[in-house]
Amino acid sequence: MTRADRVPSNAADSWLDASIRQIVVELALAGAHHGMHSQARVILHALPSLVTDRETRQWLHSALLIALGDTRAARAHLATIVAAGHDANPTGDVLARWLDAMDASQSANAMSPTSPALSSSSSPPPVTSS
Repeated sequence: MTRADRVPSNAADSWLDASIRQIVVELALAGAHHGMHSQARVILHALPSLVTDRETRQWLHSALLIALGDTRAARAHLATIVAAGHDANPTGDVLARWLDAMDASQSANAMSPTSPALSSSSSPPPVTSS
């Protein structure tokens, strides 16, 4: 897949209408959740061409980073948005909570022991009687 060329944001309307651009961004979020990381990253880099509203683009950038599991970059990006004076926006609160949940999930996964026999099997472990 090739990297999307940057198009000035005011020219985005001339090559895709708003509903198509919205679908592309939605596909990036869905793709990130389903392991299509390289495709989602291409769309992440194309956000300036897809989302004309700067504030919306910033929130979507953070959301895509979180969906991609790049929590460090997402935290840094959210901090930049908050520093720019958008800390009272409820979108920031939702993204911060999502980011905290992702961090907690990653920590729990890192701390839990995994058994190859259990993880490769789709059936639950056998129950032993006392």
